[in-house]
Amino acid sequence: MINYVMCVITDPNHNEYVMITKNRPEFLKGKTTFVGGKVEKGEGVIDAMVRETKEECGLDIDPIQIGYIFGHEYTCLLYTSPIPRDATLSRMPSSA
Repeated sequence: MINYVMCVITDPNHNEYVMITKNRPEFLKGKTTFVGGKVEKGEGVIDAMVRETKEECGLDIDPIQIGYIFGHEYTCLLYTSPIPRDATLSRMPSSA
């Protein structure tokens, strides 16, 4: 079983979200998604979520588990976290 983590990082009013454009894996290349990735062997899931967030967007978060998704060969643990107060974020153009 492969474990993945994903985090919805949002402002307190849930008006803004942190999303990233993936470079890999190939099937996600160019896609916009929430922060997350694979849990490494021997790594705890919270540690993986903190690491993935730091690697992918440079933020230090304190994730809270909110759910999970089970697949045939994987489990994805879902987290939420507030946008850190000291975060500097870039805005993506609106698709509206």
